[in-house]
Amino acid sequence: MVNTFRELPQTMKVRLRRREWYTGTATAAPVYLKFGLLETLGQLPSYIAQLMGPSTLYARARIHASTITCTLVNVGSEPLLTLAAISPHNATSASSTTTEFVDKPHTVHKIVSGVGGIDKVTLVNSISSRQVLGKDAYLTDFDFDWTQAQSTTPIQADEPAWFVVIDTFNGSGNISYRAEIILEYDFEFFDSTTK
Repeated sequence: MVNTFRELPQTMKVRLRRREWYTGTATAAPVYLKFGLLETLGQLPSYIAQLMGPSTLYARARIHASTITCTLVNVGSEPLLTLAAISPHNATSASSTTTEFVDKPHTVHKIVSGVGGIDKVTLVNSISSRQVLGKDAYLTDFDFDWTQAQSTTPIQADEPAWFVVIDTFNGSGNISYRAEIILEYDFEFFDSTTK
């Protein structure tokens, strides 16, 4: 009898997605949300646990590209400015103002009017790991295993990360919003555990 089934590939490239929702009611502005760009930073996408980790198919992974989509609904009466930017993971509100985030390369931003829950905006920002790092060779510095995938501590403190910033457009203090964040990662899984 001839075996017609192929073996599991030594590497697998696949896009995985994570979705999160955030709500702020009379929240002090600005709001900074941080997400992994070169690694998951503990925010695991769907199905990663079936592909990587103990007793699964692959031991290690790297991210070749990522996309962040932010849909923001303004439920307050003040206009909001929202943006999706790339900045070092260790950036804080003290080190980067909203204006500085807006001026960073690869930032997308929009203003949402304050009509009390009627107005919404969607931002989409994508980038390859090569664009972020400058060379493909540097990507191996950000290979990670299952333990690192679950960790919120980055491999390098100043590695690039996604930031979503929600701020008032007119400078008043509190904001009310609902946001849906979708992260899509182009993964390459490798080091097959089925050898």
